[in-house]
Amino acid sequence: MSPRMPRLPGRGRESEPESAGEGGGEGSAPEPGSEERRARAAERAQRRQSQERYTTAEWDSLATSEKELEPEDDWLRPPSREAPRRRPRHRDLPARVRRRQDIALIVIALLLIGGVYLLFVRGGGDDGNQVNLKRLAGQTVIAKMGKSGPDQALLQRAKKGQIGGVIALARSGKALVKQAADMQKAAAGGDNPPLLIMVDQEGGIVKRLADGPPDTSPANLGVQGADAARSEGEATGQFLAKSGANVDLAPVLDLSDPDSPRTIRARTFGSDPATVSEVGTAFIDGLDSGGADATAKHFPGLGLAGQNTDFASVTVDASLQQLQPGLEPFQAAIQAGVPLVMMSTAIYPALGSNEPAALAEPVVTGELRDKLGFGGVVVTDDLEGPAVTSTTSSDRAAVRALEAGCDLVLFAGSVRGSERALGRIVSASKKGRLDRSLLESAYDRITSLKSSLSG
Repeated sequence: MSPRMPRLPGRGRESEPESAGEGGGEGSAPEPGSEERRARAAERAQRRQSQERYTTAEWDSLATSEKELEPEDDWLRPPSREAPRRRPRHRDLPARVRRRQDIALIVIALLLIGGVYLLFVRGGGDDGNQVNLKRLAGQTVIAKMGKSGPDQALLQRAKKGQIGGVIALARSGKALVKQAADMQKAAAGGDNPPLLIMVDQEGGIVKRLADGPPDTSPANLGVQGADAARSEGEATGQFLAKSGANVDLAPVLDLSDPDSPRTIRARTFGSDPATVSEVGTAFIDGLDSGGADATAKHFPGLGLAGQNTDFASVTVDASLQQLQPGLEPFQAAIQAGVPLVMMSTAIYPALGSNEPAALAEPVVTGELRDKLGFGGVVVTDDLEGPAVTSTTSSDRAAVRALEAGCDLVLFAGSVRGSERALGRIVSASKKGRLDRSLLESAYDRITSLKSSLSG
């Protein structure tokens, strides 16, 4: 196509032709310059049809006189190309806009922080509710409550959800009533699950509440049989429920052995696995009927122990075959629906560990949960006893017990011991050394137990 030409220099705009007068006609002579105007109009039309324009560079190269176009030729000018507008910076914006942007950034940051908090600090149970880590860990801790009852510090811990229960050392049921009520009130005040109020009420030489049953020793109940054991169990359950206790740390399902220390033999129902199984499950059934939950102890059995774990570190040097009879009463109790099992703190090399049983995963998870099928709550024996503290600190033992599969860590020696344990558990979970899922599983089992408490 032919390039469009600019207006030639020296050709200024000429005046428009004047209208013909009234006397003009078809035969009138043409106006001067009319031929030239028609030629210019034809030229402009031709250039419009070409639809071409100069580029900016070409236009700039033309002489100034060549750019003096007629107004009707302005379309020949190249389009203006303005520099792109710069996006305004934050500091160049009006103050009101800057404030709104700052507020939006703060809100987004808070939402992100909240999400991280919920992800890493809070966990939950089966119902999907989110539980603060310290409260989650607190449900696993059983603290000591002295003979005179709870002090303000213990009540505050209960209110904050930093304990799941107490082992009561009151000497009578009458004294325990108010102590237990005060503790439960404190826990409820912090919107926590009810506390486990535990008592050692075996009968015979171990009977924490002296004014209550059982009135017959375990050894004698083994002789009298299942009916007597069930009756004593029911009376004991009723008494504990009235006193404010909801868990009896009984019965002892260990088998008596001639080499066992008296502190173990006197607390058993006998040496025959079948008799201990029958009498033990009857006592468990009686406790449940009376309003308290039973605890089968001390798994996997202390009958072959040469010493009491309350006084020394103990290793049970027995083969799997020798240990097998002692497991039978626990199997019977599990089949009967016992809600809690207490772990021994003796060491059982034949079961695959050189640690106290309460800290040994092969024993807690491998033997008790996997082989015997126990799905209830597992509680340790006292972690402040010599059987544990001779090998590690009680607070580190608490973490190891939870790792092994226990749900509750028991501190009967001091109040301070349970406080240190809670701190250690929370720290281990935050640092990833204690899998949070273990705490959540323990929490679910504990709260399930609490929701079904009879008393």
